[in-house]
Amino acid sequence: MMRSFYYAGYEGFLSTSHVQQEDINNLLSFADIWVHHMNGFFLKAYIDTVKETNLIPKAKDDLRIMLQYYLLEKALTALEYELVNRPERIIVPLAMIRDVLG
Repeated sequence: MMRSFYYAGYEGFLSTSHVQQEDINNLLSFADIWVHHMNGFFLKAYIDTVKETNLIPKAKDDLRIMLQYYLLEKALTALEYELVNRPERIIVPLAMIRDVLG
């Protein structure tokens, strides 16, 4: 789900004909803000829902590492796909990688 928020947040900017191409890079920070908040809302709701189960690690550090690993794995898979099929969309998995490693 979190990977989907990246694609949803960036797609409007990358596919619009209402903004000139050279202006899009200046607007992508708004996509970053939206993605950050949507992922935060989703993650909080998910953790609140499953915190009393064995679906996620109890220790915060373990949960953070698990989440970072999963997101990085998804981002690298998406990066490979975009390089081969849609190089104009490579910015989306790169943003995911930046956020996980940042």
